[in-house]
Amino acid sequence: MNLYQNKNWTPMLLGEIQKPFDDQNYLFEIKFDGIRAIIYASPKKLIILNRHAKEITKNYPELQTIKKLVKKNVIFDGEITCFQNNLPSFSLIQKRSKLINTSQILNEAKTNPVVFMCFDILYENKNLINLPLIKRKEILSNYKENNNFQKVFYILEKGQILFKEIKKLNLEGIVAKNIHEPYQINQRSSSWLKIK
Repeated sequence: MNLYQNKNWTPMLLGEIQKPFDDQNYLFEIKFDGIRAIIYASPKKLIILNRHAKEITKNYPELQTIKKLVKKNVIFDGEITCFQNNLPSFSLIQKRSKLINTSQILNEAKTNPVVFMCFDILYENKNLINLPLIKRKEILSNYKENNNFQKVFYILEKGQILFKEIKKLNLEGIVAKNIHEPYQINQRSSSWLKIK
């Protein structure tokens, strides 16, 4: 199945455990509290789907700037997030996600812009989902960032240190991901674990 042409699939979802851990087979990321989104991007077109494969492109016009960052057909996986005082704000992103009126959406895009916090790349002129996560991260690292597109920071092996820092900032938690595993569409997987 060509993921770019067939959009009738849903993203890989997280399992959950209670305590942070250290493991050389895992990387650890900050968990962003936002709207899970899959972005289909090319230099000429950008489409955004939520985790239920419903199109939400019109809600976030500022994310069209991502088209300038790509030269091929690409699929990104990540979280659409709003920030307040440099911290993610779930109430702000909820407000954005409920808007229907076009002029309100355009106004909010200027005054309360979202950021797509990208943590995976699933397609780059071909499916990448069978590659191990660490290889997909290498491919993702080649993409530049802008005000609306940021790559999620991660560390290898040391989940407990990251969890302590996250607690200090009063953020939601972290995600542990097995670096050797492929991406599993339409599934909740134990190779990705949220730790709140």
